[in-house]
Amino acid sequence: MQALTHLLLLCCVLVGVNCFEPRIVGGRQVQNREDFAYQVSLRFSKMHFCGGVILDSRNVLTAAHCVYNLPTLKYLEVFVGDLNVRSISNNTVSVRVTNATIHEHFEDRLLLNDICILKLEKDLEFSSTVKSVPLWTLNDTFEDDLRCNVSGWGTTEYKGNSSNNLLYLELPLIERKNCSKYYGNAIDPGMVCAGFEEAGKDSCEGDSGGPLVCENKLMGLVSWGFQCARAMHPGVYTDVREYSDWIKKHQHSSTSKHLGFSWLMVLLIALLEL
Repeated sequence: MQALTHLLLLCCVLVGVNCFEPRIVGGRQVQNREDFAYQVSLRFSKMHFCGGVILDSRNVLTAAHCVYNLPTLKYLEVFVGDLNVRSISNNTVSVRVTNATIHEHFEDRLLLNDICILKLEKDLEFSSTVKSVPLWTLNDTFEDDLRCNVSGWGTTEYKGNSSNNLLYLELPLIERKNCSKYYGNAIDPGMVCAGFEEAGKDSCEGDSGGPLVCENKLMGLVSWGFQCARAMHPGVYTDVREYSDWIKKHQHSSTSKHLGFSWLMVLLIALLEL
């Protein structure tokens, strides 16, 4: 889900191969886009590779690892309003990304502080299929059995088949102290988990950066896990409650943070521009 994912994506663009046809594991197809109007598809050179969520008309939240290894923002766009990532509909809206503010303490090996704000070239025009979503904060309280929806175009299983359509899955939230029994010290204060002890249902590759929404408020961003939908290994999400102040601070900033990349990726982008 990190450098290799983006390198493969760039290689696919060069040879014209559709490498990613993402989908949620064990999920159901979204029938009404209005129910997931906050969902974003991140596309590099028109190809979907990660999810995101509308923060406001000019900003999109996603996982830092989705964009950290991109060599340029020139070909990065957000697509909103549609259900199918392979076809354009009357509801499809695309806007170019001009700035990426990656958390200054993002750690790409352990996926610590895995959060990023994307600044759009122009405001999104809100409609029934394009809307922002409010965020959970540390002051909010909820019951122990809180249920959440994760959505996206991620793979149906680890290295498995896929669908072009937006899917969603209902999952129970697992607080950090309980999630540590599955992953030990790998669970950082900026993380929260969601999922089941049994195998078969989870977010997966291609869902990264997408929303985990509980009671119509954003709780997390798809970040990482042990493969996908494995027993005793729930999905791990960036806990947006822990980043409320950071989001407010950088939401109106236009400073683009450093994007990590290799000289090979620079070469690939140069070839794209030929």
